[in-house]
Amino acid sequence: MLVEETIHWLAIKPGGFYVDATVGLGGHAIEIVRRLGAGGQFVGLDRDAAALEIARARLAEFGDKVTLVHANFSQIGEVFAERRLPPADGVICAWIATPKRRQTTL
Repeated sequence: MLVEETIHWLAIKPGGFYVDATVGLGGHAIEIVRRLGAGGQFVGLDRDAAALEIARARLAEFGDKVTLVHANFSQIGEVFAERRLPPADGVICAWIATPKRRQTTL
């Protein structure tokens, strides 16, 4: 959803550190990580373990540039503190209501 616009407004810089607090299946993540270059890092969070595993498989080619964490977006501060992460160059977070998500949140 709005991948091109998101990438444009993130203004990704090579070697930067970016976070997707609702990584889902990894669609935005793939496009972000492709632009990171050497030294760049990406962290993705999602509360849905099944979606996170799909994202993990889709992002596997990027190796240790990518860290995926099973956590709700509201726990982003805790994730940063526990992992001693530096300030991010950009963060995205999107909540999309799909039938599956509505069933699990009601």
